[in-house]
Amino acid sequence: MKERILRIYRGFPKTAAALCAVCLAVYAALAVWAGGSVGGLVIFWLAIALYIVLPGMQLARLSGLDRAMPGFRAPLVILLGSGFLACAYCVSVRLDALWLVRGVPLVLSILAVCAWRSGGGRFVSPRRVWQAPHRRLLALLFSFLVAANAFAAVIKYALPSRAGDVLIDQDLLYLVGNAKSFQIAFPPQEIRFYNVRLAYHYLTELLCAALSTVSGQDCYQVLAFYLQPAMLAALIVCLYRFSQVFYGRVLRKNLLFVFGLFCFGCAGLWTILPNGLSVFGNTNITHLLTNITSQTTATVFLCIFAGMWLLAARQNFKVGWIQLAATLCAFVMLTVAKGPVGGLLLAGCAASLVFLVPRRKAGLKALALFAGMAAAFGVLYMALFSAGANGGMMLSFTDSVSRTPLAAVLSWLDGIRYGLSAKVAPVLWVVQTALMAPALFIPWLAGLAADARRFWKLDAGRLLANACALGGLLAFFIFRHPHFSQVYFFLLALFFLTLLAVDGVDRLHRGWLKKLALFGAAVGAVTAMFYYVHVFGSGARYFLRDVGVLEKYPYDTVMNTDDEAAALWLRDNTDPSIRFATNRIHSDNLHGDGISNFYTALSGRQAILEGYTYVADTAPWMWVDERKADNAAIFDPASSPETVLELCEKHGVDYLVYSSQMKEGSEEGLQFLPCVFTSDTVRIYQLPEGKDDAV
Repeated sequence: MKERILRIYRGFPKTAAALCAVCLAVYAALAVWAGGSVGGLVIFWLAIALYIVLPGMQLARLSGLDRAMPGFRAPLVILLGSGFLACAYCVSVRLDALWLVRGVPLVLSILAVCAWRSGGGRFVSPRRVWQAPHRRLLALLFSFLVAANAFAAVIKYALPSRAGDVLIDQDLLYLVGNAKSFQIAFPPQEIRFYNVRLAYHYLTELLCAALSTVSGQDCYQVLAFYLQPAMLAALIVCLYRFSQVFYGRVLRKNLLFVFGLFCFGCAGLWTILPNGLSVFGNTNITHLLTNITSQTTATVFLCIFAGMWLLAARQNFKVGWIQLAATLCAFVMLTVAKGPVGGLLLAGCAASLVFLVPRRKAGLKALALFAGMAAAFGVLYMALFSAGANGGMMLSFTDSVSRTPLAAVLSWLDGIRYGLSAKVAPVLWVVQTALMAPALFIPWLAGLAADARRFWKLDAGRLLANACALGGLLAFFIFRHPHFSQVYFFLLALFFLTLLAVDGVDRLHRGWLKKLALFGAAVGAVTAMFYYVHVFGSGARYFLRDVGVLEKYPYDTVMNTDDEAAALWLRDNTDPSIRFATNRIHSDNLHGDGISNFYTALSGRQAILEGYTYVADTAPWMWVDERKADNAAIFDPASSPETVLELCEKHGVDYLVYSSQMKEGSEEGLQFLPCVFTSDTVRIYQLPEGKDDAV
């Protein structure tokens, strides 16, 4: 059996190339069908090369970091290229000088090409690259994930003009709106609720806005259709390079770590089929595959920072200040990408330094680096997302467990004696961890037991990995968030659990423990298989409904072609500085959820109130209530023209967008205004420049 696996591993280069081509062709075809274009794809990837890859290569060369960390060059290029583009874009928008972000990275690209040619650079033959079996495996994984993302996300983001009436994911629309808010001003303002600063982990949206500006592609197309392959490619490269830093160039461990994050799920087996959700709460594959703007980006920069931290630690942090500054920049990028991950990683670094400093494995430079990280985290947390990041987060020893089938055990314990479940909770934490990660649990415990016996002698890598794994699990189980946001603590822990479990495999010898570990791996692999079956099946059903093969469910409220046309009319016929009001402030007529992001996302124009749920922790509730009341009065048929004009003047409204799909409001009181856009379900009315002109 082993020989057969090795033959498959080493062979079939043409078959592997064909499979990769098919997967990528499927993605490209679906992206174009859903609302993208072939030209847009080509231009976007060209922008990635000219504005991130080549500038990153030049900055790595000029700083000397490529020589200081020769085996970590690709992650360095991603860090320096994307960081420089993000900074250049913020400065350009702030100074209203977009020529800076369009021109300066191109200068670096030209210098990179010149330096490469003057150094005698040569192109490596693609055939030579493809001959390495491990590269073929990584390419196959990348291609498969891109195709899976096309079915899990791209199809479901299809625009109404391509797919008819659709229910586009509101989270995607929220992220697109965030990206377009960067194109209006910096610092960005909440595009759905004016005069409130955007508070969010928004690194991906910032990079999306920059790439949209330099490539000329709309932010919606970038986030919904074009960005996924780039992020997945960066993720696989960074995972592989980080594994080489941690394990050394031990190929089987390098590959097992990368594949382990995508090929092992929870102990849920077929229960994941209906909706793709793990009954035990392990959504790691889903987040890495579809949460491109959050978890994928955070994992990329987690690999970069952790790799740079370990490389510095192995030299007792006696490295140049430029390398330390780059490590700090990686931490800043990680924190802007996902604040909770940055906070837990900061704690993990602190815990590892407690054991490194007394052993003289870390000195003043290490403490200076950590002080810079702590200061940066404090500033970013307060300046970027403190108002919304901790809203609703509370202590609870049983919440994470209660969201799984183990809730029945909690009820049984409380039935015996009230409050007993909280006392027994740590035991259930261990059980849930085993159920969430059955493939990793036994190898991780084997390695943990060995590490505990020689804890004082552990190197920096294992200290950091153990601290983050245990700290992430503890945070996951002791915190409660109404939207289950504590899952991000578990996802960080799972990253390091996988890292440690791969090493722990070598500690499993023949016997019942090894058999139990193999059984857990089989359960996790089968669950992952069922998840991918769900992904492709669910996406196929969406596609068949959109092309008319299957009948669509008659939803009460949809995103239709009228909505898209109205939003694009605002984008193409108004100045970016205008404001609009709309009666569509909920995703549908049933929930009253205050989440409607469609018009802002597609138009890139500021609304006084298109949604309010996501700003509830940032803006005082009295502001939200007042804005809701004023918005309702604008579309109230009983309001007089004078009242409508006064309220519009109060909030600086230039246009009114009315959707007849919504039960709230009416356009009867707006017909004294000129209608500049009309369709079956959407009308746009323009406010006059002077109040007296309208009455």
